[in-house]
Amino acid sequence: MQGECFSDCPLMAALASIAWVNRLFIANNISGPDANGNYKFTFWDYGPNNPMTPTTMGQNVGLNGQINPVDQYGNPTGIKTYVTVGPQVLLDSNSRFSDPNGTFYGAGSSNANEVWPALFERAYAKFCYYENGLTPSAGALSCTNGVDANGNPIHIISGPDPTFTDVLNLGNNPANPSQNLWGGNAGVGLMYLTGRNCFQLNSSATTFTVPQNSHVTSGANGTSLYNFVKVGFCSTTFGRNKTRYPLVAWTYPNGCQTGGVQYNTNASLGILASHCYSILGTFDSTNGCINNHSYIVLRTTFGLSDPTALTNVSPSGNGLWSYDDVGFQMGSTPQYPPGNAPRIPQTLDLSKPTDAIFGLDQAVFSNYFESIGWVEGY
Repeated sequence: MQGECFSDCPLMAALASIAWVNRLFIANNISGPDANGNYKFTFWDYGPNNPMTPTTMGQNVGLNGQINPVDQYGNPTGIKTYVTVGPQVLLDSNSRFSDPNGTFYGAGSSNANEVWPALFERAYAKFCYYENGLTPSAGALSCTNGVDANGNPIHIISGPDPTFTDVLNLGNNPANPSQNLWGGNAGVGLMYLTGRNCFQLNSSATTFTVPQNSHVTSGANGTSLYNFVKVGFCSTTFGRNKTRYPLVAWTYPNGCQTGGVQYNTNASLGILASHCYSILGTFDSTNGCINNHSYIVLRTTFGLSDPTALTNVSPSGNGLWSYDDVGFQMGSTPQYPPGNAPRIPQTLDLSKPTDAIFGLDQAVFSNYFESIGWVEGY
């Protein structure tokens, strides 16, 4: 869950989408503790001030096609990069981890004894300072070259861990509220976390076409974004209603949306402007919907509250969403269950207001969300 202080929804939505597709991929990119109690996280480096680092939600948002982190042969052009941070979670100036209501200031988990999201967030903040060519107040960062056990090049970013204020400043610029140095949007966040091609499509387009070099089936092409998501990511062939690649979406800045809709600053009351969400799948009459509508299933990163007061959200009594809990391959991290093993059927109640997961009617999706983005698992 995203905390209340750091504007890092590009990271949190990307993390949630990757974990939804293959939880092992996240675990495989964390190692430790070492002899000093520190933990090491893996990202992909494209160099300080690289052109793939948008500083605002608006930059690269309307891109139709791909950002190229791999070469013509499918090999990553980025360098696998290790960032080490200490085991301490970030505390505010009053040495607190959460506010009096128990809301975390930084990333947290619904399981109180899990601190890996907070450590992941701090490591990614350290990586973003380097990737944006910035020096945190805690001290300068350096990057050294090395090779892994297989002789592949790696980068090691060294320097002091960022402070609470350092992390806050990555997304807290009063002069430019849309500025975000956490990767700009969750599609770019996926790229930094996985080193794979980032594809993006504008949700307001009149036609949707599979980008060149994408593995999404050509049957997804057409005039419907819902059909593009359903056929390209969630068909029965690929896991029954659950996304097979990490898929994210982000909203328009307030006032820029196409449908004249109004956002709400309270995450439990409506869709937020300039915010990233995870897409989990599709919900329609083929898997439990009884009102002849079609919903894109979303997860917000803020706490565990759905936007319950919003119209066009999957209504009470009509929200039993069925899907197969299959984990798809992500690079060298295998699919689970393996091979042709039986997939595990699951049901989520989309009308439950306290899990941050909800369905938004496909007819109004593009009113709120400007683009979708994804990376592919193989």
